[in-house]
Amino acid sequence: MDTLDTIIEASKFALGPNGPFILFGLVFMFVALIAYWAMAQEKADPLYKFEQTTKDLAWTKTKNHGTKLRENKSNEKLEKYAKL
Repeated sequence: MDTLDTIIEASKFALGPNGPFILFGLVFMFVALIAYWAMAQEKADPLYKFEQTTKDLAWTKTKNHGTKLRENKSNEKLEKYAKL
């Protein structure tokens, strides 16, 4: 407890009667800035990287994905249940 009393007395001597409150506020702001900095650094989203790499692939640029499945004439069950 002597160390804490020494810190309180030194802050009162250096900053006046409100020294401990000022010191506590500065420590709190320092911790809050560190927490904000740590939370602001986002990790790269793997799904975003996957979307960027698949944009350039040829098979992803084809149009009419749904009609391509029905081009084959042997898909009677697909046609049957597509109307549900």
